[in-house]
Amino acid sequence: MEIVAYRGTHQPVQSRPNMSLQNLWGTREVIQCKGPVLLADTRTHEQWQSLPGSPIKSWMGVPLSVRGEVVGILNIDGYTPHQFDETQINIAQAFAGQAAIAIHNARLYRQAEKRADLMTSVQEIGLGIAVSLDLKEVLRAVAEAVLTLLEACQTRIYLYDAPSDTFTLATTLDGVESVRIQVLQPRRNGLTARVARSGRYMAVPNVLKHPLYQSEEATHGFKAIIGAPLKKGQEVLGVLNVFYDQPHSFASDELDLLHLLATQAAVALENARLYEFEVKQVEQELNIARQIQQGFFPEQIPVLSGWEIAAICLPARETGGDFYEFVERTDATLGLVVGDVSGKSIQAAMLMAAAQSMVSAKGSDHRSPAKVITETNHLLCKDVPAGAFVAISYALLSPDSAEVCLSNGGQLAPFLLPAQAKPVLLIETPGDHLPLGIIADMTYDELSISLAPGDSLIFCTDGLIERKDAAGQLFGFERALTVLETLRGQPPQVVLDTLLAAADTFANGIGPADDVTLVVVQRLKG
Repeated sequence: MEIVAYRGTHQPVQSRPNMSLQNLWGTREVIQCKGPVLLADTRTHEQWQSLPGSPIKSWMGVPLSVRGEVVGILNIDGYTPHQFDETQINIAQAFAGQAAIAIHNARLYRQAEKRADLMTSVQEIGLGIAVSLDLKEVLRAVAEAVLTLLEACQTRIYLYDAPSDTFTLATTLDGVESVRIQVLQPRRNGLTARVARSGRYMAVPNVLKHPLYQSEEATHGFKAIIGAPLKKGQEVLGVLNVFYDQPHSFASDELDLLHLLATQAAVALENARLYEFEVKQVEQELNIARQIQQGFFPEQIPVLSGWEIAAICLPARETGGDFYEFVERTDATLGLVVGDVSGKSIQAAMLMAAAQSMVSAKGSDHRSPAKVITETNHLLCKDVPAGAFVAISYALLSPDSAEVCLSNGGQLAPFLLPAQAKPVLLIETPGDHLPLGIIADMTYDELSISLAPGDSLIFCTDGLIERKDAAGQLFGFERALTVLETLRGQPPQVVLDTLLAAADTFANGIGPADDVTLVVVQRLKG
């Protein structure tokens, strides 16, 4: 506890030596009872601590409480005995209640500002490393970001080879005024090795109290450490170690930030490694980009109460520009992303990775699909290569709710397939639908619709509608609508498979010229 503000003619006790606020009589009592404490005459109280010449003759303490938690104390000193009465206590309590709310709101606002600043930094860093294929540049950028944002004294990144269980130091970076920590090969059963083998984070707030570090010599100068695995799926590519020169309690927001940075580092590391070791000719380039793209598809479709979902992405070549993503939010809602990046090859795959990372981050921050697309577009416009763009459709689904909120940035409007005998519709959202990455100040709109039990929404990219036969005719919206009319109330996977089969039959052996992505969501009955 510390004094943050005071008014009066005498000096507050915090600036005096050998005085602990928590141990002062009165402060301790207010915290314990969570109510006002009144001392009518300080001169007759045995436990009252007073300096010689102190003018305080009476004292009142009132807790600043929010939801039952004491966040501070309103300390009122009187210069005469028996200065405070019941009326003044009531006034002080009323003021303290308002002050506590104001302080709590200010703290929340400060935390929100800090989170926003950190997320902006993380997104900028992520965009920078996502489009870089220089391994040394990528790893140094990650190390600098970790060192700065986590206020650490040293960062190390080790590359891990699982078959041989060996490590290679890829980069190390010290803080400007930090104690220099000796860099040694990771111990066989040390923290780095345990993180790599388990694929889990490991934090040691005080190394001298942890069995892994039996002596101060074993720490080589650091006092706290956390190790983060750099993972692609279930494969550990490396370990990111963060060191502190003092014992350090790892707060939840620090762990969240480290997780974001480690995830971005793993993506960048995988991209850079693939490029560095495999790119030698066009076929290799296409293969690498395909791996990048496939690596970003969800490993499994999330389960959301009240909904059934089926999804597939079929690249036309070894490298495609289509993608889909699910954003599992902390409020239990689910964001659904269907996207199409212009172009092919590695550049398109890298742009897809950047777009997917940004829309996932914005989807985690905002419920509004329109805001997610608007802010993602603003970020993309900073770094999208000339002539490139990203078309994205974003929907928000809520568990046990029939409502779906939609926003569209250049993607095809989804089909609404009613379970009952009603027309199949294309759901157009209001406003402009320009793809992302073209106009930075574009504002997108959204639309909410309610689905009856058995109703389905079908999201598809233009690869399905523009599928051609030998004569150059398009499969088209009309044929898609005709097929959907026969699929009312069918499970999402059946709808998906039937649409793809119909397009294949129409094309009669002519392969697709563009990627085909289909996502079907259905409101469950009952």
